[in-house]
Amino acid sequence: MGVFAAHADGRFWYASQRLCEAMSVNHLAHPDGLLSIHPEDLLTVVETWRAPPITGSRRAPLRIVGPERSVRAFEGRAIPLVDGNGVVQNFVGYVAAYAEQLADAASGLASARLLESLLDKSREIVTVLDEQGHWRYSSGEAWRLLGYRTDFDPLGGVLDLLHPDDREPAGEWFLDVLAGMPEQIEPLEARVRAPDGAWRYLETTADNLVGDPVVDGVILHSRDVTERRQARVDLGQATQRLTTLIANFPNAALLEDEYRRIVVANQAFADLLGQPSADAMTGKTMDELYAGLEDGYMREEVERADAIVALRETVLGEVFQLRDGRSFERDYVPIFVNGEYRGHLWHIRDVTARSKVQAELASLVDAHREENRRLMDLDTAKAEFLSAISHELRSPLTSIVSFTQLLSEGLEHDSVSDQAEFLEIIGRNAKRLLRLVGDLLLLDRIDSAHVPTSEMGAVDLPSVVADAVLAIAPQAEERAIALETRSTAGPALNGDAGRLGQLVDNLLSNAVKFTEAGGRVTVRAEPMAGGWLLEVADTGIGIPRAEQSLLFSRFFRATNARSNRMPGSGLGLSVAKAIVELHAGTISVSSKEGEGTTFTVTLPRLPSLQSESR
Repeated sequence: MGVFAAHADGRFWYASQRLCEAMSVNHLAHPDGLLSIHPEDLLTVVETWRAPPITGSRRAPLRIVGPERSVRAFEGRAIPLVDGNGVVQNFVGYVAAYAEQLADAASGLASARLLESLLDKSREIVTVLDEQGHWRYSSGEAWRLLGYRTDFDPLGGVLDLLHPDDREPAGEWFLDVLAGMPEQIEPLEARVRAPDGAWRYLETTADNLVGDPVVDGVILHSRDVTERRQARVDLGQATQRLTTLIANFPNAALLEDEYRRIVVANQAFADLLGQPSADAMTGKTMDELYAGLEDGYMREEVERADAIVALRETVLGEVFQLRDGRSFERDYVPIFVNGEYRGHLWHIRDVTARSKVQAELASLVDAHREENRRLMDLDTAKAEFLSAISHELRSPLTSIVSFTQLLSEGLEHDSVSDQAEFLEIIGRNAKRLLRLVGDLLLLDRIDSAHVPTSEMGAVDLPSVVADAVLAIAPQAEERAIALETRSTAGPALNGDAGRLGQLVDNLLSNAVKFTEAGGRVTVRAEPMAGGWLLEVADTGIGIPRAEQSLLFSRFFRATNARSNRMPGSGLGLSVAKAIVELHAGTISVSSKEGEGTTFTVTLPRLPSLQSESR
């Protein structure tokens, strides 16, 4: 069994090893000129093989002429290769010797049919060109794809089949194939006109077998890439539209592929990361960009972004804050193509202004809640005050009424000493009522900005302190509370002696009231630059820290005072504060619950007094 390829004149330009052996020809030598179809058989063979259809194979006996004019008869089959005018240009076929065993002949025929079928059915276009670029052979896919070209001239080369713009590059590519290693040359993509007039894109690779004793030519392997190229064009257009869309986003936008490489970014995103331009980011990974940031900048946000990407689930409206105080809101949208993860889109918005407004709104809401709580506390304190003031009024009034009735009923029977005692009790309770009413009137006058100043004069503060200590001493002694005075002589203070005495009385009575037996109360009065310092300290129950800011509010009483059921109207400290402010001074408190309280008062020597016309 031998395979051959011959020119139209019958001269072989290829013969297989078996055929060469049958004709006693060295297979390594080029067969051209050594073998040929016998001239007397050539016409018959051509007429038989070119009978329609021209792409089929025909059986015909033929004689092959070898060296020294040796002749041998064969049974042959071949495929004629014709031009557009039906003129035979080449033959490709096989022959079998008559003397061969039938089994070998059948095997050879089957192999030839298999080769013919594979070439004819293959979806790849196989073309053979000689060294000058002349066409020798194309597989069946070429004719199915490109159709039969009536103007095709095999001897003129195949460049005429190509688009005019592709002919010069294709010619240069073919020369490169002849001159170099084909595997080092990029595939050629060129356009070939189809029967419908459309241009089909073929991607071609080459095997340079020029000089090979078997082929002695260039084998081209081509495939139709028109649809793939169109898909690439469509993808490029879609990418361009997406790039334009992202570039014009008013907010930061970034498209990454499945490997976290940046595909598209806009300038807003580049500005966010401190990059010179969005183009400079393309092709880089986020890790490379983060590595160039200041240490710690966006660290938490980067770690959170990595966690989001790992989940590959849509995230919308997540807020994060940078170290410089700016707030951002980001969306993450994973991209799946046919169920396969292919990357994701980030969309980031600067919401610093909105966050500030929300924070201010939250602060206002908290302040409103705190004000409501304070008002509720004041309402509670007022209710407790009304209850306490009712009790404060009822107790002295009850005493006054009771002892007045005793006097009127037993005026003739009671002794003078009993009557004097009754009158003393009545007078003491009347003074108690008078003081309570005076406190209420003082606060009311302060509210109405109508405080008389006619009683202002020179006041010796140490004397005022001494009188207040003397008055509270019996009560302190009765409760086993040590009472200590530390006063220093100094210049007179311009003030209302009665009101200043009431100030010291209120502070001392509170100190004694809230100090347990065995405790200590210390009062100190000493001159200071431009005025006087008054300090009253105790070792009592103290005041809760959270309530100290409300301590001078009217009707307010500390929770531990209320829980211990200690009597009081809640007016004493508010009155004390009012008296201090009337004298242009200041009052403050320092206290620790369970350890004691210290009130500190500063009074200027010549205060700017409030007037009735204020």
